[in-house]
Amino acid sequence: MPKGFRPPLGRWLAAAAILLGSGLAGEAAARCRAPDPSFGFGVNFTHTGLDRQALARCTAKARMTAVSPAQNVVLNYGDAGMRRRARVEFAEMAEAGASSLRLLVWYSPVPRSDRVGTIHAGPGGLPPKLLENLQRYVDDAGEAGFRRIILALGPLGRGSPGCGRRTPGDCFDPASIETSWAVARQLAERLRVPAGLERWIDLGNEICFSTNDRPSVFHNSQAYLTGMLDRFGRTFRSVPFTVSCGGSTARQMDMRLRGLRLALDRTGTRPVAIDVHAYAEDATLPAVLKAAERHAEELDLPLAVTEAAVSSAAFANVRTLRREGALPRLSEFMAWPKRVGSDCGMELSGSETARAMAKGFCPE
Repeated sequence: MPKGFRPPLGRWLAAAAILLGSGLAGEAAARCRAPDPSFGFGVNFTHTGLDRQALARCTAKARMTAVSPAQNVVLNYGDAGMRRRARVEFAEMAEAGASSLRLLVWYSPVPRSDRVGTIHAGPGGLPPKLLENLQRYVDDAGEAGFRRIILALGPLGRGSPGCGRRTPGDCFDPASIETSWAVARQLAERLRVPAGLERWIDLGNEICFSTNDRPSVFHNSQAYLTGMLDRFGRTFRSVPFTVSCGGSTARQMDMRLRGLRLALDRTGTRPVAIDVHAYAEDATLPAVLKAAERHAEELDLPLAVTEAAVSSAAFANVRTLRREGALPRLSEFMAWPKRVGSDCGMELSGSETARAMAKGFCPE
């Protein structure tokens, strides 16, 4: 986060008015009064208006019970009510201290029905109406005073290297890489980025696999990564990109980052940061982050955690580790709106997530 970061006065006053109007001003939520100049935290914000009554029905096999396509911001940002609710969330997240946003764009090369609201992306990529929605979202993020937005490609179904009918990886269609490339081009070429807002593009949400994973999935992952990295690196030399790698143990994180580095070496490309998703219990999270930190150090890159479950205690521990010099490369930490250990895949609003992060990351 830039030194002395504050939203412009007009935006701060607007955010304060929204907080008063929504009854949140009296909450004892922690706020970043003196943010760390070398560190920022943020939120994955893909849906607004969760079904609170449905949260009790979440199970390991039905994790997205509380959301529906009607709440997906990419699908519905053209609706005035949706946009108004999202802008309230933007203001509340910024007021809590969040300085970055991540938007995961789920799409499939064939029509698909699910609770998250997956887009049918054709050979030309995303439909024009949804690009207009994305532009509005990016504009509003900039207006709210955020400094960074990460737009992440989330191919599903035949577009995912892990797609499986009988076994993982057996239904991935290599031709679908062309659809992912079309979406990546749109995000790099078609969106105007407001002044003061930095855009990163995640070329493949959790598409890092290793030789410890199933051979078919590893092979698919390398085909996807080398195809995307080579073309993006040659076409968009000035657009920052990452590839997010997931890991719940130190060994898994290490091996999957090795898989990513194999593709980086083959294509001669270099991301803007080592980008990881660290879904781990509070006690094991430090080891997972330290495994990622070693790769960031070897490549002389910053470390960005762009998805992790919400735990104020774990966030405070990460802050302590940074202060002690154990995670010197860590420059960004973004939460997914779910609690550690929960069966729900999405259960918190953007503002609730930001306030929980502030309790852990902001100075007392």
